[in-house]
Amino acid sequence: MQSSPDGKFKFILNYQDHFTKFCILRPIKSKTAAEVAYNLLDIFTTFGAPAILQSDNGREFVAKVIEELALIWKDLKIVHGKPRHPQSQGSVERSNQDTKQLLGTWIRENNSTKWAEGLRFVQFQKNSCFHRVLNNSPYAVLFGNQPKLGLSSTSLHPSIFNDITTEEELTNELGLLTNDALDVNSSASDSEEDELKIDEPNINDELKDNDQLNITEQNEKNDELLTNRAKRTNDIRETARQGQKRQADEFLRNTAKRHKLADLNVGDNVLIPVPDVDRGPTDARNVLAVVMEIKDDKYKLGVEQGIINGYYSFHQISKATGTSTILVENVDQGIKKSLREVVKLQSITGGQGMLKCSCKGGCTTSRCKCKQAKILCNSRCHNSTTCRNK
Repeated sequence: MQSSPDGKFKFILNYQDHFTKFCILRPIKSKTAAEVAYNLLDIFTTFGAPAILQSDNGREFVAKVIEELALIWKDLKIVHGKPRHPQSQGSVERSNQDTKQLLGTWIRENNSTKWAEGLRFVQFQKNSCFHRVLNNSPYAVLFGNQPKLGLSSTSLHPSIFNDITTEEELTNELGLLTNDALDVNSSASDSEEDELKIDEPNINDELKDNDQLNITEQNEKNDELLTNRAKRTNDIRETARQGQKRQADEFLRNTAKRHKLADLNVGDNVLIPVPDVDRGPTDARNVLAVVMEIKDDKYKLGVEQGIINGYYSFHQISKATGTSTILVENVDQGIKKSLREVVKLQSITGGQGMLKCSCKGGCTTSRCKCKQAKILCNSRCHNSTTCRNK
């Protein structure tokens, strides 16, 4: 939200439980590991801490967050998730899209730019909505019952609770609904008054027995309510678990099918889609590369200018049709370059024109490549260090 900050808040922290899909949204001022850890600590001390913490910001960032949490909370023990885990990252990315849409709707309906205030309502609405895979709302899967809105969620008529402001008024209204029963009990007591006076000691003993019986019955009712709620919660979670298993099985079947269709070997030419941020407006949308190595179903790719950094999975590339244009022996294997650098070298207009300075001094002097080129730093320049050139 850097382009439309709400005062000091420029980012949104989206914390999601992987099983229940219950999300918690927090406005934050920066993306530093220290501030993220401070907000996570508030969540953990309310809902409990997870065993595994996953993030698409890279395992280095997650490791720093865990280190900050360990400094604040000595007894806390979390491990970071495995890299390249689309089952979890895709879920939170979809949650990010839903959050943006719901927040945009809230801003337009309330005609307000205070999106930090609207996050609470967006969080409640998202957690209350029906989830197709869970076959229930995330709120119900986590707590075992549907979310409530005070008296609006009770059986009272709106004409009654609209004028109620205090607990005494609510008690009086509820008392009016049971007056008939109270009158019946009062009449029964009056008719037996003489008998109570005649045998008072025995009646007192009987009243004590009745009180004890009422307490026992109430305890049994409470136990039954707790048992029913626990059973209902377990049933809801079992349904959610089965839904997620069906989705996971479908995901694995589709993945295996796409992987079989790819059928790539060393020496095959592939197309790498280039993100808009890494290319200029007139540059090609894909880069032609050759498969150099296959390791654990991941592909090392190369172009004539050198080896492209990192490994690519099969769903990130597509097999190029026709005869091979780039051969393995034509690749300069002594040089490694990022995809953005490759695009810039192949571009006629000079690529997307943005630099990556990686400064650690705040980008206040001309030593910063971005400042020297009179352009603002972008999101890829820094990991968690402070920048004054944004």
